[in-house]
Amino acid sequence: MTRSTARIALVAASLAACEGTSSPGTPVTDTAASSTNDSDSTAGPGGSSSGEPTTVGDTEVEPTSDATDTAGSDVSTTLAPTDTGDGCAPDGISCDEDVAVTCEGGVIVDEEACEGVCVAGVGCLDCEPGSVSCDGDDVVTCGQDGSVASVESCDEVQGLECQTGQCIGSCAEGWLSGDHRGCDFYPTVTANIVSSEFHFAVSIVNPGTEPANIQIDGEDDLQITTVVGGGEARVVELPWVHELKEVGSGSRVVGGGAYRLRSDEPVIVYQHNPIEWSLDPEVAYSADASLLMPVNAWGDSYRVVARNSWYEKLTQAKLPGFYAVTAAEDGTTVTLHPSPTGSAVMPGPGVAASGEGEVMLDRGDVLVVFSALAQSNPSPNDLTGTGISADAPVQVIGGHVCTFVPHDVAACDHLEESIPPEYGLDTLHVVAAPAGADEEVATLHRMVRIVATAPGTTLAFTPPINEAPAVLEQPGEYVELGPISMDFVLASSAPVLVAQYMVGGGYDGAVGDPALVVVPGVNRNVETYEVHAPPDFPESYATIVAEKEASVTVDGLTVTDFSQIVGTNYRVARVLLGPNVDGHHQIASTTRVGVSVYGLATDSSYWYTAGYNPSQL
Repeated sequence: MTRSTARIALVAASLAACEGTSSPGTPVTDTAASSTNDSDSTAGPGGSSSGEPTTVGDTEVEPTSDATDTAGSDVSTTLAPTDTGDGCAPDGISCDEDVAVTCEGGVIVDEEACEGVCVAGVGCLDCEPGSVSCDGDDVVTCGQDGSVASVESCDEVQGLECQTGQCIGSCAEGWLSGDHRGCDFYPTVTANIVSSEFHFAVSIVNPGTEPANIQIDGEDDLQITTVVGGGEARVVELPWVHELKEVGSGSRVVGGGAYRLRSDEPVIVYQHNPIEWSLDPEVAYSADASLLMPVNAWGDSYRVVARNSWYEKLTQAKLPGFYAVTAAEDGTTVTLHPSPTGSAVMPGPGVAASGEGEVMLDRGDVLVVFSALAQSNPSPNDLTGTGISADAPVQVIGGHVCTFVPHDVAACDHLEESIPPEYGLDTLHVVAAPAGADEEVATLHRMVRIVATAPGTTLAFTPPINEAPAVLEQPGEYVELGPISMDFVLASSAPVLVAQYMVGGGYDGAVGDPALVVVPGVNRNVETYEVHAPPDFPESYATIVAEKEASVTVDGLTVTDFSQIVGTNYRVARVLLGPNVDGHHQIASTTRVGVSVYGLATDSSYWYTAGYNPSQL
């Protein structure tokens, strides 16, 4: 007997024993084809490589794909499963794709087509518990109970799309740096006596290489689109929102009062109130500007800087300070905590005359609070130090409609600046004076306010400032220094808010007028800035604060004219910005530097912080 014949006989005997129809020794008809492979194998018991059935004794055996000879055994075999009809096992709920099948006692008792997903052992749910997935351009987060917990839309205007359960793109939150560059901003008109012939505007700077597609939305279905090329700047004029521009009868909420500016590439945005110094023959007289922080850098807790209400004796005008709170999420609750000097305000819906209040804002709504009107100068009514908290991130801009700084030095000018959230404050500040536009005035005088955020905050000044206190006892308490023209370094035991106020031109007899800037802490500074200085202003400057070892350039030219702050590692340069047609300037350093930008004109000025990173340590 050959080796192959012996194998077939063994297979036949095994099958006969299993079926009880044959016994060892039963004759076998061999129809199996031998393998064409190089290995020594057969097509299996009773099978052939052609797929035809093989007769083993009186039994016809169907061929199976598993019937192959393997090393370590002479043969393997698989028999076809038994047909059980509508039976099922085990008991419970199983899934047949998107159909939940319930089995009891081996019988299917229910079948349910799921609109969402089928989960074995549970059945139909809205979504897979704990999963995060994409539904078009929506990110869907599923709760542990299988219901949709949240839906976040990936904003097409910001160039975002949903992939692998997250928004992807240059403007995705996880891709942004957390500093003043971003893709979602809320320009907000603030109260100003300037003529409406002048224009509220935003300047948009694109620090990247790709063009940025911009969309600005406002009330009454206003929509403006433009493109800012890589490395370019563009000014967009926006209509005044008169409910915000005018003081009116009191504090109020202006529904949808803020503009929303979005980009599909990170950009830098400054707002100008107004953008022009003059429209021949008219002069604005009252102007300022603010850095706008993107929504991803907002916070939920702030301290205000503003200025005392002011009484103009000649015309008997009564002009207040203000703060404006803008929301980016519907249903945002804002709570007001007045400081000792901020406990007298113009009341309005949700805002008591004591300055206390709680107000609900939707996206784009603006809450504006005015200090109580003054009857004389200096007025005790001052919103500085007031605390603002919210259950969602908000933007806060502080300032004044128009005021003298100090209260008895001409002339009146508008003040405004966006305020850093408390999480972005610092304990180390370099406070540098602005340059004078006249040769005989190297640096202008200014007032400096320091606001505490924690009790018992100690202050140390280098060089020493004799009239400065050593401690601020309570959160919201502040000290004002000046007028002062010296540069100094401030170290505090807890984070503080520092603001500077350019004095009226009547103080130094120099060009310029009041303007407001917030000073970021040293640890919040960054290495590069791209800024916009409105070409309409006769002269614009950048004040640069740097460490000794830093190498700094402005528009590619190395800055060499630094002045050392005695007793410190810091130095200051005040650089006249060239007359670039588009007002775009680049400032770069080998280490972190602080930069503010300001313009000086007859009876007018603006001043803003060039940028910072509130989340950076």
